[in-house]
Amino acid sequence: NNAWGSWYRVYTTADAPPDTNTTYGNMKGATTSSAGAAGLAPAPAAGAANRYLRSDGTWQVPPDNNTTYSDATTTAHGLMTAADKTKLNGIATGANKTTITNTLLATTAGTALDAVQGKALDGKITALNGKLTTTKATLWTNATIIRKGDIRIIILDVANIANKVTLPSSDRPASNMTTVVLINGSAAAIVVKTSGVLDFSNVSGYVTSGNAMGQIVYMV
Repeated sequence: NNAWGSWYRVYTTADAPPDTNTTYGNMKGATTSSAGAAGLAPAPAAGAANRYLRSDGTWQVPPDNNTTYSDATTTAHGLMTAADKTKLNGIATGANKTTITNTLLATTAGTALDAVQGKALDGKITALNGKLTTTKATLWTNATIIRKGDIRIIILDVANIANKVTLPSSDRPASNMTTVVLINGSAAAIVVKTSGVLDFSNVSGYVTSGNAMGQIVYMV
Protein backbone atom coordinates (compact mmCIF):
# COMPACT_ATOMS: atom_id res chain seq x y z
CA ASN A 1 0.00 0.00 0.00
CA ASN A 2 0.92 3.63 -0.09
CA ALA A 3 0.80 4.30 3.76
CA TRP A 4 3.86 5.54 5.61
CA GLY A 5 5.23 3.49 8.42
CA SER A 6 7.31 4.46 11.50
CA TRP A 7 10.31 6.70 11.06
CA TYR A 8 13.76 5.59 12.16
CA ARG A 9 16.85 7.71 12.38
CA VAL A 10 19.86 6.30 10.67
CA TYR A 11 23.24 7.35 12.07
CA THR A 12 26.27 7.68 9.99
CA THR A 13 29.86 7.64 11.08
CA ALA A 14 29.67 11.46 11.25
CA ASP A 15 26.91 11.39 13.85
CA ALA A 16 27.57 10.33 17.44
CA PRO A 17 24.64 8.48 18.95
CA PRO A 18 23.20 10.04 22.14
CA ASP A 19 24.48 8.86 25.52
CA THR A 20 21.91 6.45 26.76
CA ASN A 21 23.86 5.59 29.90
CA THR A 22 21.79 6.70 32.88
CA THR A 23 23.90 5.04 35.49
CA TYR A 24 25.90 7.57 37.57
CA GLY A 25 28.39 7.14 40.35
CA ASN A 26 28.69 9.06 43.58
CA MET A 27 30.56 12.35 43.71
CA LYS A 28 34.26 12.19 44.31
CA GLY A 29 35.32 14.26 47.30
CA ALA A 30 38.15 16.77 47.20
CA THR A 31 41.35 16.30 49.12
CA THR A 32 44.08 18.67 50.20
CA SER A 33 45.96 17.88 46.97
CA SER A 34 43.31 17.09 44.33
CA ALA A 35 39.91 18.35 43.22
CA GLY A 36 36.76 16.30 43.50
CA ALA A 37 34.43 15.18 40.70
CA ALA A 38 30.71 15.64 40.11
CA GLY A 39 28.37 12.81 40.88
CA LEU A 40 25.46 11.73 42.97
CA ALA A 41 25.34 12.65 46.65
CA PRO A 42 26.14 9.61 48.76
CA ALA A 43 23.20 8.31 50.76
CA PRO A 44 23.30 9.43 54.43
CA ALA A 45 23.14 6.72 57.03
CA ALA A 46 20.19 6.31 59.37
CA GLY A 47 20.29 8.70 62.34
CA ALA A 48 22.40 11.24 60.44
CA ALA A 49 19.61 13.81 60.09
CA ASN A 50 21.77 16.57 61.56
CA ARG A 51 24.66 16.05 59.12
CA TYR A 52 25.82 18.08 56.16
CA LEU A 53 27.61 16.90 53.02
CA ARG A 54 31.18 18.07 53.26
CA SER A 55 33.38 18.80 50.23
CA ASP A 56 35.33 15.60 50.85
CA GLY A 57 32.13 13.63 50.01
CA THR A 58 31.25 12.58 53.57
CA TRP A 59 28.34 13.45 55.83
CA GLN A 60 29.57 15.26 58.93
CA VAL A 61 28.12 16.93 62.07
CA PRO A 62 28.43 20.73 61.89
CA PRO A 63 31.53 21.82 63.81
CA ASP A 64 29.53 24.19 66.08
CA ASN A 65 25.88 23.43 66.74
CA ASN A 66 25.83 25.12 70.15
CA THR A 67 23.06 27.73 70.17
CA THR A 68 23.29 28.56 73.87
CA TYR A 69 24.91 31.95 74.46
CA SER A 70 25.99 33.78 77.60
CA ASP A 71 25.36 37.43 78.44
CA ALA A 72 27.82 39.91 76.99
CA THR A 73 30.58 41.24 79.21
CA THR A 74 33.12 44.01 78.79
CA THR A 75 35.58 41.44 77.44
CA ALA A 76 33.39 38.89 75.63
CA HIS A 77 30.59 39.01 73.07
CA GLY A 78 27.18 37.70 74.06
CA LEU A 79 23.51 38.51 74.46
CA MET A 80 22.27 41.87 75.71
CA THR A 81 20.86 41.61 79.22
CA ALA A 82 17.57 43.13 80.34
CA ALA A 83 19.52 45.50 82.60
CA ASP A 84 21.66 46.64 79.68
CA LYS A 85 18.55 47.23 77.57
CA THR A 86 16.92 49.26 80.35
CA LYS A 87 20.06 51.38 80.66
CA LEU A 88 20.22 51.88 76.90
CA ASN A 89 16.58 52.99 76.80
CA GLY A 90 17.35 55.53 79.51
CA ILE A 91 19.84 57.40 77.34
CA ALA A 92 18.20 60.42 75.72
CA THR A 93 18.37 60.87 71.97
CA GLY A 94 21.37 63.03 71.06
CA ALA A 95 22.97 62.64 74.50
CA ASN A 96 26.73 63.18 74.64
CA LYS A 97 29.33 61.77 76.95
CA THR A 98 30.22 64.17 79.79
CA THR A 99 33.81 64.14 80.99
CA ILE A 100 34.15 64.81 84.73
CA THR A 101 37.27 66.74 85.73
CA ASN A 102 38.63 66.20 89.22
CA THR A 103 41.07 69.10 89.27
CA LEU A 104 40.79 72.88 89.42
CA LEU A 105 43.72 73.22 86.99
CA ALA A 106 41.98 71.64 83.96
CA THR A 107 41.79 73.79 80.82
CA THR A 108 39.80 71.48 78.52
CA ALA A 109 36.58 73.10 77.35
CA GLY A 110 33.29 71.24 77.75
CA THR A 111 34.23 69.25 80.85
CA ALA A 112 32.25 69.25 84.10
CA LEU A 113 33.81 69.94 87.49
CA ASP A 114 33.62 67.13 90.01
CA ALA A 115 31.66 67.92 93.17
CA VAL A 116 34.80 67.23 95.20
CA GLN A 117 36.54 70.11 93.43
CA GLY A 118 33.49 72.31 93.93
CA LYS A 119 33.94 71.78 97.67
CA ALA A 120 37.67 72.50 97.34
CA LEU A 121 36.90 75.72 95.45
CA ASP A 122 34.43 76.76 98.13
CA GLY A 123 37.14 76.16 100.72
CA LYS A 124 39.59 78.36 98.81
CA ILE A 125 37.02 81.16 98.60
CA THR A 126 36.33 80.88 102.32
CA ALA A 127 40.05 81.01 103.06
CA LEU A 128 40.46 84.05 100.81
CA ASN A 129 37.58 85.84 102.48
CA GLY A 130 39.27 85.22 105.81
CA LYS A 131 42.33 87.13 104.61
CA LEU A 132 40.34 90.23 103.63
CA THR A 133 40.20 92.89 106.36
CA THR A 134 37.59 95.63 106.63
CA THR A 135 37.52 98.84 108.62
CA LYS A 136 35.45 102.02 108.89
CA ALA A 137 37.01 105.13 107.31
CA THR A 138 37.43 108.28 109.41
CA LEU A 139 34.74 110.97 109.22
CA TRP A 140 32.59 108.72 107.07
CA THR A 141 28.95 107.77 107.37
CA ASN A 142 27.97 104.35 105.97
CA ALA A 143 31.40 103.70 104.45
CA THR A 144 33.57 100.56 104.45
CA ILE A 145 37.12 99.97 103.16
CA ILE A 146 38.10 96.46 102.00
CA ARG A 147 41.85 95.87 101.90
CA LYS A 148 43.63 93.16 99.86
CA GLY A 149 47.35 93.80 99.50
CA ASP A 150 47.73 97.16 97.71
CA ILE A 151 44.14 97.11 96.46
CA ARG A 152 41.48 99.17 98.18
CA ILE A 153 37.74 98.84 97.57
CA ILE A 154 35.55 101.51 99.16
CA ILE A 155 31.80 100.99 99.49
CA LEU A 156 30.05 104.17 100.60
CA ASP A 157 26.96 106.36 100.61
CA VAL A 158 28.02 109.39 98.56
CA ALA A 159 24.94 111.47 99.33
CA ASN A 160 26.03 114.97 100.47
CA ILE A 161 29.62 113.97 101.37
CA ALA A 162 31.54 115.66 98.51
CA ASN A 163 35.00 116.68 99.76
CA LYS A 164 34.08 115.71 103.33
CA VAL A 165 35.89 112.36 103.49
CA THR A 166 39.38 111.71 104.89
CA LEU A 167 41.05 108.33 104.42
CA PRO A 168 43.24 106.75 107.10
CA SER A 169 46.94 107.16 106.38
CA SER A 170 47.36 103.47 105.55
CA ASP A 171 44.76 103.82 102.78
CA ARG A 172 46.19 106.88 101.03
CA PRO A 173 47.93 106.60 97.62
CA ALA A 174 51.56 107.63 97.13
CA SER A 175 50.41 110.20 94.55
CA ASN A 176 47.05 111.65 93.59
CA MET A 177 45.19 108.92 91.72
CA THR A 178 42.30 109.39 89.31
CA THR A 179 39.87 106.50 89.34
CA VAL A 180 36.14 105.97 88.87
CA VAL A 181 33.22 105.79 91.22
CA LEU A 182 30.26 103.57 90.33
CA ILE A 183 27.03 104.99 91.70
CA ASN A 184 23.80 103.14 91.07
CA GLY A 185 25.21 101.74 87.81
CA SER A 186 26.68 105.04 86.53
CA ALA A 187 30.39 105.89 86.46
CA ALA A 188 32.30 109.15 86.90
CA ALA A 189 35.91 110.14 87.55
CA ILE A 190 37.08 111.06 91.04
CA VAL A 191 40.49 111.81 92.52
CA VAL A 192 41.92 109.99 95.53
CA LYS A 193 44.41 112.44 96.97
CA THR A 194 47.56 111.82 99.00
CA SER A 195 45.98 113.84 101.79
CA GLY A 196 43.29 111.20 102.12
CA VAL A 197 40.60 113.38 100.59
CA LEU A 198 38.27 112.00 97.95
CA ASP A 199 37.53 114.70 95.40
CA PHE A 200 33.90 114.20 94.29
CA SER A 201 33.70 117.44 92.31
CA ASN A 202 33.04 115.57 89.06
CA VAL A 203 30.18 113.54 90.48
CA SER A 204 28.02 116.32 91.86
CA GLY A 205 25.29 115.27 89.47
CA TYR A 206 25.07 111.92 91.27
CA VAL A 207 25.18 113.30 94.82
CA THR A 208 21.65 113.65 96.12
CA SER A 209 20.02 114.03 99.47
CA GLY A 210 18.93 110.38 99.38
CA ASN A 211 20.76 107.05 99.37
CA ALA A 212 23.35 106.90 96.55
CA MET A 213 25.65 103.92 97.18
CA GLY A 214 28.99 104.03 95.36
CA GLN A 215 32.04 101.81 94.84
CA ILE A 216 35.61 103.01 94.37
CA VAL A 217 38.59 100.81 93.49
CA TYR A 218 42.20 102.10 93.64
CA MET A 219 45.72 101.11 94.71
CA VAL A 220 47.90 102.56 97.43
